[in-house]
Formats: sequence, C-alpha cells, structure tokens
Amino acid sequence: MINSIRVYNVGFGDCFLLKIGEKKILVDAGTKKLDNKIKTDIIKDINSEAINGMYGVITHFHVDHYNLLCKLKHNTFTEFYLPNFFTEKEIKLELYVMAILGKNSEAHKFAANLLLTIPELVGSGIIKNGKSIRFVKKGNHILGNIEVLWPDYVHGGNIDTLLMEMESRITDNGIRNKIEEITKQYFGLLDIGNGGIIVQSDSIDVIKRKIKDIENKTGEV
Repeated sequence: MINSIRVYNVGFGDCFLLKIGEKKILVDAGTKKLDNKIKTDIIKDINSEAINGMYGVITHFHVDHYNLLCKLKHNTFTEFYLPNFFTEKEIKLELYVMAILGKNSEAHKFAANLLLTIPELVGSGIIKNGKSIRFVKKGNHILGNIEVLWPDYVHGGNIDTLLMEMESRITDNGIRNKIEEITKQYFGLLDIGNGGIIVQSDSIDVIKRKIKDIENKTGEV
C-alpha cells in the first residue's frame, strides 16, 4: 500500500516521490524549464529524503522525465528501473535511427536519449556501487507489488523488417560496422541476474563516446 505521494512542481515535466512502508521511490525527475531556485529546492528536498537511499524509476525517455536525476547526490539510489527497450535488436535499431535521421527529428532525439540514459545514470554515480539498473515491461512488478503496465510490446513482430530496411539505407560500410560493434559492446554490458538485467559499468564511458560519434555522423551514411 502506498502511504503517501509527493508531487513536485517541476512545471512542464514530472517528479513524484512515493512512500511505501519504509521504502521510498522517486518516479521521474525532470523538467523542460524551471526557475533555478525552485529547481535547487526540489533537488535539496529529494536529497534529504534519500539519506538511507531510495529506489528510482524513469517512465519513458523524454528529457523532461529524467534530466534532474544527475543533479542528485552520489549513491542516492539502491536500485533503478527502466522500461525494457534494451534488447540487442532494439539497441541496433536505435543506432540505425541515429545514423540515418537528422538530429532535429523526434525519432533521433528519442533514440539518443534512450541509448545515453544508462551511460549517464552509471557515470553520474547516483546509483550505489554494486547495485543495479533493472529493465521492466508489462506484467513485471517493482518491489513486488507495483505492477508495470508499459511497454507491452517492442516494435511488434516487425523489428526484423525494420532492421533490414534501415540497414539497406546505410551505404557507408564503416558506419554499418561501427553500429554492429557498438550493439555488441552495449548489449554485452547487460547481464541477466536475479530476475532482471544488471548493468556492469566497465567500459561504459567508451560506449558513450561511440554513441556520441554515431550521433555526430548523422547524414554521412
């Protein structure tokens, strides 16, 4: 049973603090535009609630749902939950999208946000050492009693067709090979354990740089 829900006034964005018994869960923490003093006060309040750690959730990969997270203090979260868009095929598809579509397209922005979320979360130090980021989909539960309703599918049964179409549009073999390399390295950082997928932080900065490189080569395919 949820004991309380604190709704932070972040303007255009979302940020909620749930208390379930002795456990605290921060659901999203982001905004598009907010007065710096109000932003500072919100971060200070969340940090004060996280003295003994808390759990974290990002509901989806728009920046106004998570861009305040990396401003929190180190070791804020004992465990973190993300929507499961991190299958090997999904990772490759998002890299293709980044390579093919312009930076101003919403699909490109979403792909970049999705793929860079893990490196940024791990690199910021807000998740306690030795703990994990877990990926969830419809039917899973967070802390045993919070049911996950989304995502309920990942590009349906069309992902293989989409991958073939995307690959056919890339004429630069160097970029195609780099996408294959990044996909394998990225997915190699994800290791199934304890009913979820645990992120290993080794080489995470290398992956981030390579993703940024793909982003900068947009339009050169």
